[in-house]
Amino acid sequence: MNTQNVKLNSELIAPFMRMRKGMTDYHSKSDGQYECFYDDAGLFGDPRQTYTDYSLAFDTSWNWLMKVVEKIKRDCSNGILSIIIENDGCHIKMSTNKQFIYEFYSGFCDTEIESVYKAVNKFIEWYNTQK
Repeated sequence: MNTQNVKLNSELIAPFMRMRKGMTDYHSKSDGQYECFYDDAGLFGDPRQTYTDYSLAFDTSWNWLMKVVEKIKRDCSNGILSIIIENDGCHIKMSTNKQFIYEFYSGFCDTEIESVYKAVNKFIEWYNTQK
């Protein structure tokens, strides 16, 4: 995956997972500060840990990505939500009262984690427009 796309997509997922964006000091305070994400709830490790946009592991860790999938299923499915990983990609489908509403499809990807990651990003982009 393109590094710039991973950075943008991870910056989309982090707030969805209630990670807070902020600033923190470099190891030496004289070097200034850098942008980071705080995981105050400790979902992904030590709540005191800070993550740069490039150290967020949503695109490489099933442990991280499945927490996003679980949140989608738990918090965002007013109707029926199914997440299907197939040979040709990942589908996230929403419906209510047996009526199909939306489908978020990753398209062909090199790996299963990439296909789930792309479908999750498409879902979150849509979800953010519904607020």
